[in-house]
Amino acid sequence: MEKLFPRSPNRLKILAYLLISTMVGSFTGYAQDQASPKAPLPVSNSAKPAKKRPNIVLIIADDQAWTDFGFMGHKVVQTPFIDALAARSASFVNGYVPTSLCRASLATLLTGQYAHQHCICFNDPPKGVQRDEAHPFIARSPALPRILATQGYRSFQTGKFWEGHYANAGFTHGMTVKGRHGDTGLTIGRDTMAPIAEFLDQSAGTPFFLWYAPMLPHTPHNPPAKYVKAFADKGLDPKTQAYYATIRWFDDSVGALMKLLSDRQLTENTAVLFLVDNGWAVPLAGERMPYAVKSKNSPFDGGLRTPLLLSWPGHTKSGERQDLVSSIDVVPTLLDIAGLSYSSAGLPGLSLLKAAGEKAEKVPRDTLYGELFLHTASQLGQPKVDMTYRWVRRGDWKLILPTAVAEASTKLKPGGDAQNLIINRTDGPFLYNLKDDPTELHNLSGDPAQAGRIRELTQLLDQWLEDR
Repeated sequence: MEKLFPRSPNRLKILAYLLISTMVGSFTGYAQDQASPKAPLPVSNSAKPAKKRPNIVLIIADDQAWTDFGFMGHKVVQTPFIDALAARSASFVNGYVPTSLCRASLATLLTGQYAHQHCICFNDPPKGVQRDEAHPFIARSPALPRILATQGYRSFQTGKFWEGHYANAGFTHGMTVKGRHGDTGLTIGRDTMAPIAEFLDQSAGTPFFLWYAPMLPHTPHNPPAKYVKAFADKGLDPKTQAYYATIRWFDDSVGALMKLLSDRQLTENTAVLFLVDNGWAVPLAGERMPYAVKSKNSPFDGGLRTPLLLSWPGHTKSGERQDLVSSIDVVPTLLDIAGLSYSSAGLPGLSLLKAAGEKAEKVPRDTLYGELFLHTASQLGQPKVDMTYRWVRRGDWKLILPTAVAEASTKLKPGGDAQNLIINRTDGPFLYNLKDDPTELHNLSGDPAQAGRIRELTQLLDQWLEDR
């Protein structure tokens, strides 16, 4: 257990939650297709009867830059269905994920924890280690579906899910039972929406949580021809054209999902939260990875930043919000929507419900933190040994600190694990003023006038890791 949950001020709280959850039988991890037993949780419930609890839909775009939406001002990509969702949502345009790698980011969305807390900080386990040896991390976590199940929610996993059987995270229903990315779950959005329709029909009268994480616009960028043709006259290179076309394909799938809800008259009692798991960009000339250096699996905003949309009719107010928010806020927000609080487990995030509401209250923070790790772990349950970068944003300023692991990774011999190459330059630190330099082109760390700021932000990062 020490390896799963390294010591921290919140470790005892988390372990206490796990002990209670184990006692009520919700931590089997390999349960069959059935709801977890109802039992008290270490949360304070509202007086809201279970039948009145709202439905919850979490939509997760996969490998899409924060800029690549119509509502974010892109001049070529049009996303009419997501734009329509944004128009009726509280739109947090300064959103981030702490870790810009698929599996780690999705695990944070399920647990509300940083990667160094839930320990799923990699895509692949160490060489020679079976994938299922990492599944206990999610099976023993205080995952959102597991909590909601004890309050009468049915939950349905579709799309990306790296953690083996969907019940490992407490989903009562799902499409994935094995595989690296999610096996049959990956048909959702690309091939069919029928499983979601069936789940909704079976959930009549029961609150539900829907995890919609199609592998879109993730590669392969192979959309139907009609989407590619829509960009034929835009003067784009083939890779960019295919990427933009896949975004349109994803957007249409979001439209199909919204129609499934409206056709069943579920819209008014359903909260929808949308964000991206991590950024992505077409590689530039000379870049040797399948995506741009400053996008996926990087500590730059091209990999970390995402808009976050929250719509709950009668409870949220549409409009843009400038607050700094993070994907660690998703679990607290969705629990708040369900009428639950979750302070007893020491989650680091905040509920965004008041900030999204009529009064648009400010989110009580001015600082965000994050971390990156090797794509392929060297050890299970020891995140710090594979940490490559730490980053902090306070106000308009962002500091990125490479670790010794990042420097060593750039020296891997040719023919080694290419996915473990940290291809960003490691001669940091990197300091940016994002207001003046939103694309992080001008590293100010060499400016003597910024020495005090670097010390201050470094101290914040050190304290953050020590506190967690």
